Amino acid sequence: MPRLRLSASAVDPADRLPLSLSDEQKTTLKKATRKVQEHLGMLPFFLDGPADEAMTREKARIVLETVESGLADLGRQLGVDTDAQAAIEQRYGELRQANTRIRELEALLGQQMPVEAIQPALYGMERRLRDWWKLEGLGHVSEVRFNAYSLQVTLSTQMISGRPQLPGAEHLSHAERKALWLASLEQCGFVLIDDDGKCLRDCGSSRDALRKLIGGRLPGAKISQFVSREGDTGSVLTAVEVYIYDLAAVQVLPVPEPKTPEVDADA
Repeated sequence: MPRLRLSASAVDPADRLPLSLSDEQKTTLKKATRKVQEHLGMLPFFLDGPADEAMTREKARIVLETVESGLADLGRQLGVDTDAQAAIEQRYGELRQANTRIRELEALLGQQMPVEAIQPALYGMERRLRDWWKLEGLGHVSEVRFNAYSLQVTLSTQMISGRPQLPGAEHLSHAERKALWLASLEQCGFVLIDDDGKCLRDCGSSRDALRKLIGGRLPGAKISQFVSREGDTGSVLTAVEVYIYDLAAVQVLPVPEPKTPEVDADA
C-alpha cells in the first residue's frame, strides 16, 4: 500500500504524539468504525443484489451520507478535523438559513391568510399524516392536535391494516401481500408478535426502528412517549406520541399511490 508523505512543515509535532485513550474510548471507536464499514458494505450489496434492490442515486446518496456522518463522528472522537465534518456543518448551516426563511414566510402567511382558508389547510395536513402512516403500514393516527408552535400526534402501532407500497405485488393474493408487508416491517427492525392480530413487541429494537422512521420522515420531531400494554406474550407497543415542529415536513410526507390496496392484518 502506498504511504502518504507529508512535509515536516505540514505536520504539527503534537499530532505525532500517541493518543491517550481509555479502554472505554477504544471500545467506542472500534464500534463506530465497524458501523462505518457496515454502512459502506451496503454499496456492494446494492450493486450485486437482485433487480428489486438495484442501486439508485437515492440509495447511493443515503449510504454515502450515512458513511460521511460516521466519519465525522470518528473525527470528533479522535480530535481530527475531517472534510466530512466540514461538509455536514455547512449543510446544517444552510438548513438553518432555510428554516429561518420558512418561519418568516409562515409568519407572513399567518398575517395574510383569511380565516376561512385555515381550516382546509389544517384538514389537508391531518389527512396527509393519516395517509402517510397507512403507507408505513403501522396502523392509524388516533389523535392530532395543533398547538401554537407544534403539531402533537398519537401514532397507533396496532397494525390493524395498512396501505404499504409493495412493488410488483399488484397481482399477488392478499395473503402473499400481507406476508411481504410484515416481512418489510421486520427488515426495518420491528419485532412482531401475535396477540389478537399482528402487533409490535415493546423492545429496544422496535423503539429504535420507530425513532429511525419518524426521525427520517419528520426531521426535528420529538417522541414524547411510547405507549404499551401487557399481553399474553409480553409487552405490546400500542402507540407513540410525537411532537412535530416543522410543519413543512408534513406537507411532503409520502402517501400511498391511488388505488393502493388495503392489507388487513387479521385477514
